[in-house]
Amino acid sequence: MFEFQLRLLIWLILWLAPVAFVTCTASYLLSLPMRRQERARFFLDLLEQGLKEGRTPEQTLVSVSQSRDGSLGPRFHVLAA
Repeated sequence: MFEFQLRLLIWLILWLAPVAFVTCTASYLLSLPMRRQERARFFLDLLEQGLKEGRTPEQTLVSVSQSRDGSLGPRFHVLAA
C-alpha cells in the first residue's frame, strides 16, 4: 500500500505539477491582451464620465488616482502623477 502511495506522489510531482504550471502560464499569457483592452476601456469610460460631470481630463485622472484603485495598473498612477 505504501509503495502505491509513493508512486502516486511521484507521478503527481513529475507530471501533474508541470502540466498545471504550463496551463496556468498559458492562461495568463493568453489573457494579457484582453486585460489590457479592458483597462483601456475603463480608462476611456472614466474620462467620458469626468467630461460629463464638467471636469477636465487632468482633474479626473488625479481624482481617480487618489482613490488608490489598482484595477487600472501602476502605469495609470504614474500618468496621473
